[in-house]
Amino acid sequence: MIAANHSPLSHLAIRRLLRYRRVLTEAYKQGTATVFSHQIASMCGRNNAYGGSAQVRRDLMHLGCEGKPNSGYNIESVLSELETFLAPDITSTALIGVGHLGKALLRHFTQEHAGFSVVAAFDCDPEKIDRVISGCHIFSLDRFAIVAQEMNITQIMLAVPSSVSQQVVDQTSGCGVKSIVNFTSLPLSVPSGVFVENVDLIASVEVAAFLGKQIQLSRGAP
Repeated sequence: MIAANHSPLSHLAIRRLLRYRRVLTEAYKQGTATVFSHQIASMCGRNNAYGGSAQVRRDLMHLGCEGKPNSGYNIESVLSELETFLAPDITSTALIGVGHLGKALLRHFTQEHAGFSVVAAFDCDPEKIDRVISGCHIFSLDRFAIVAQEMNITQIMLAVPSSVSQQVVDQTSGCGVKSIVNFTSLPLSVPSGVFVENVDLIASVEVAAFLGKQIQLSRGAP
């Protein structure tokens, strides 16, 4: 173990560390105790922006983790450092928009995940308000400010129609929200100090289909 480097990390670096945590957690569950940097890079997949073994070593060195020449990294030790660095506190998250996508998100995030917990959901449909879906209470969006203060909500997942996404963000601004996961297809205008992670599912499917076809064409496949 070497001294950790606490200088700020880029958005892409945080993505890589989160990916390392996922693949190493799975490897540890399977009984693997140690792993080399090139194996971590391989676990993350070839068709991604995670880089090779040199990038893995640089990222883990930032946490103070150093592998041994003969055995690589101790997975339990690396996971401990990743947990300390990535999730020092649990972020209270709210879902806004309980349509088909919102319900799917609630089913997926019914329990506390590393770093965050979905504590409430909001919608404007009277038929959904005051119901409990996947263990999560649905509130009227008009009550967001009150509920956000009571539950210390600092992050929202936005799964509303794109046509009202900016209106919802404007309505929830100034209520302590520090980060937004935007599942709509439109960019958002947010106050200074609020981070937005855009998740465009349709674009991801289209990009994957296009690049998959390009790979086949480059190999001479029909």
